[in-house]
Amino acid sequence: MENPSYFSILTADVRYDKTLIPAEKIMFSEITALANKSGYCNATNSYFVKLYDAHKDTISRWINDLKSKNYLKVEMIYKGKRIVERRIYPIGINADRYRHECPGGIGINAEENNTSINNKEEEKESSVVDFYNNNIGMITPFIFEDMNSYLNERNRREFDNRSNEKSSK
Repeated sequence: MENPSYFSILTADVRYDKTLIPAEKIMFSEITALANKSGYCNATNSYFVKLYDAHKDTISRWINDLKSKNYLKVEMIYKGKRIVERRIYPIGINADRYRHECPGGIGINAEENNTSINNKEEEKESSVVDFYNNNIGMITPFIFEDMNSYLNERNRREFDNRSNEKSSK
């Protein structure tokens, strides 16, 4: 069995839900890891049976419990009357809380922020956030804060390097 190399997310609403058993929380986290590639997980119950060394009825119960509490959305793909694929989407109760919607930069004629260097910095940050959302998945407030700190530090270093180059000329 292949282990995915993606990281997993255990959202706060799942982590602190006292009605979930620990195995359901771990399964939710595993589903987020498997969903990182395409936005949904298409692992079968057999995959989870082998992974957790649990009975198929137990796996079904865990998925149905997460689904009934609105942590997962399950979609069946049919070909005729036959199910050909199951897609499991991690959604959480307040999915918007774990995504950071960031507009694509600022307008060209923006009144309050119209210097070229500020526009470029805003576009850089926005494109990193957009890339993350589109290719990796949910951005938690902690991840956004880390990304923001990284970008600010990086921009500070670039500015310091430019200042040093100017002073040495």
